[in-house]
Formats: sequence, C-alpha cells, structure tokens
Amino acid sequence: MASTYPVKPAPNLVGAACPNCGLLAWCVPAGMDSQQTERIYKLTEHQQLKRRGEFLHRAGTALKSLTMIRSGSVKSCITNMDGDEYITGFSFSGDLVGADAIDGGKYLYDVVALQESTACRISFGEFERLSRGIPVLQHHFNAVMGREITRNYGLMMQLGCMSAEQRVAQFLLNISGRYAARGYSSTRFHLHMSRREIASYLGLKHETVSRVFSNFRRDQLVAMDCKYTEIMNLGGLQEITGERQFESRNLHQTRSSRGAG
Repeated sequence: MASTYPVKPAPNLVGAACPNCGLLAWCVPAGMDSQQTERIYKLTEHQQLKRRGEFLHRAGTALKSLTMIRSGSVKSCITNMDGDEYITGFSFSGDLVGADAIDGGKYLYDVVALQESTACRISFGEFERLSRGIPVLQHHFNAVMGREITRNYGLMMQLGCMSAEQRVAQFLLNISGRYAARGYSSTRFHLHMSRREIASYLGLKHETVSRVFSNFRRDQLVAMDCKYTEIMNLGGLQEITGERQFESRNLHQTRSSRGAG
C-alpha cells in the first residue's frame, strides 16, 4: 500500500521563529556557537507569498539578499519579448533561489510562487561580512551552492539526451527524491505545476506531456486525480529512464571487483 503524503507532519513553518523551524539544519551548519547562530537569526527576514503567481523577485532587479524557500514551491522562469515563458527550474522548501545573481549582481530569472509559500531572506552584503569570520558558514554556503548546481545542471544534462517518455519519467523520479529528502512520501505528492509548466521545463509540447501522463496512467505506472499524483510502479519509471539497468550494472561490476580481489 502506498505511503501517505506527508510521511510525517510538516513543521509549522509560517511564522515560526528560526530556532523552531523544521529547516534549521538546512540553513545553519553544525559547528556554529550560540552567538554566531543568533547573528544569523537576527539578519533573517521572512516573506510570505499568499497566492500562486506572486513574484519573489523579478529578472533584472539588483541582488539584495540570499533567499531560501521555507515552505511551498516556486518556479524560476524567463519571458521573451513575445511573452513566451520558459521555465528553468522548480524549487521547494530548503532550496536556495536567486544565486544566479551573485556573479552579475542582477537576477537572471523571475521567481514566481506555484502555491502559497514562504521564504527566508538574508542581506547578501551582511552575509558576506559574517561568513568571512565564520569559516564553517562559508563552507556550508559553498556546499549549498554546489548542491544547487548539481541539481539544476545535472538534471538538464540528463534530459537533453532523453525521449519525451524518459523526460517525464525522470521528472517524476526527481520530484519523488526531493520530497523524500524532506521527509515526505516519495510516491504520493501534489504537483503544483501545470502540465504546460512541466512541458516548458522539459522542452516538450504541452500535448506531448499530457499524452505521456495518459500513457503512464494506462500502464498503471502512476495514478492521478485533481489533488495528488501517486507513483504506482517506481521500478517501472526507473526502467524507462534506464536508471534501474544502470544500478544493476554497477552492482554487478562491484561484485565482480570483489570477486577478483
């Protein structure tokens, strides 16, 4: 029987003080003393996005703060002169957004709420000054940046050489893993992005994504209603992407190496 969503109760993030926040370990690294941690708390501001479509920040505006999604979900996107939207990523609680502005000083993408969401902001200038004297904080920030780069560009490189069916399957597996990392069900979750938004992100036509989802439902790989998406056959999705074959091949190679040793 599929596990329910969420696996464990989500912390009450809206209005929660930093020490009581369920994402504290994502933001504040181990090894900081109480005075250093208190300085982080005092620099942190909270922003609430009350509805879908509300902007966290807009492309072209100056970088003022580092922002982490505290609850909910957002999309990063850019709109061309003709008004066509291109989605470059989806972010959930614990994800850093807006790091694209660190180099040039201006945000490259709009960041827009997919649902009611909250975010934590800390002045970039204040953070730079603080982290210079706290090496563990600077190391933690570098690790977070590395995680974001790996997540965003690693997935896009995978998708580039996949068929439409493989792209949608990989997208679902990626979302599944990200929910699991946050303590939620890996097999039953709410997709707050529309089919059109998923299609934009995957570089596919809206009709193609809808057809693939219909095929997945027909083959009992997923079940979907107006609220939830449920992965019925995780292994089946892995086989479509080639992930299961890759894991089996690695296991075989590992066993062969041990036998040779």
